[in-house]
Amino acid sequence: MERNEWDRQQEIVRSEISDLQAIARSNPAVLKSGFDKLRAKYPEHRQFIDIEELMVYDRLRRFEDVVRLARRILAEDPSNYKAGLRLARALGILKDFDESAMWFERLLSHESVWDNSKELEVLYAHYSKMLITARRWQEVVSVLRKALEILPWSISLKTKLAMAYKSLGQYSDALAILSGLPRNDPYVHMETAHVFINMGEAKRAREHLDAAKRLFMLWRSEDRRLRNQHERESIMARLKALGIALRAVEGDIRYAEEWYAENYSRTPSAKLVGVAIDRLRRLRKAASGVKD
Repeated sequence: MERNEWDRQQEIVRSEISDLQAIARSNPAVLKSGFDKLRAKYPEHRQFIDIEELMVYDRLRRFEDVVRLARRILAEDPSNYKAGLRLARALGILKDFDESAMWFERLLSHESVWDNSKELEVLYAHYSKMLITARRWQEVVSVLRKALEILPWSISLKTKLAMAYKSLGQYSDALAILSGLPRNDPYVHMETAHVFINMGEAKRAREHLDAAKRLFMLWRSEDRRLRNQHERESIMARLKALGIALRAVEGDIRYAEEWYAENYSRTPSAKLVGVAIDRLRRLRKAASGVKD
């Protein structure tokens, strides 16, 4: 098939996939059968259709389907980077952390990713995010220090490294990184506020939390991450939880305890409020001389 004809057919396939997604908004069950029909209709474009289907499931957060399809693609084409990345991410989200880490390490051996610094940054960002979700803080530090030797300009990776140091209680290391990052980045201010909350420094935490909220409002229409509803909701939930934790540090621990009791099972971000409350209780016991 000539190149022009191939491209024309691929545009037709892409258009039919778009129509299928529109139908699936009201009837999600048609997706799998719809893609199966497209593969039967355009067998020469099967690999393209497979990847498009994988991306659709990824966008819809149907991660069991992502794992199922990615495994099939990789069984036929073990070097398929797109399928490998979606599989590694999905496994992490489904909390199969060991296999997720194995796939991320495999992806780091792909020669193609080392020719594209932005793609390499994305890969390390997803890898470290999975390790953060797993709370494997020492592994986060190890992976990100290695990444930053290659990508020393990456603000997002530095912010994640600061998060790991914060979670390990290495506050001076966290602040040393964050203090060198741009002041107009709300993620930097959000993480800095969290460090100061953990340190019990309410005034400085308040300054950075207010700056994070203000900058996120400015970024809502500009930053592509905030166009994703799941990401936007996650950020808003974390800002809310940081605000509650800060109220505890400022002295209103009863309000924080009541909020935590009501919300700890509803949102993952509520965990940081529980951590703040526990830390304050320990500090109060230590100050009063009471032993556990």
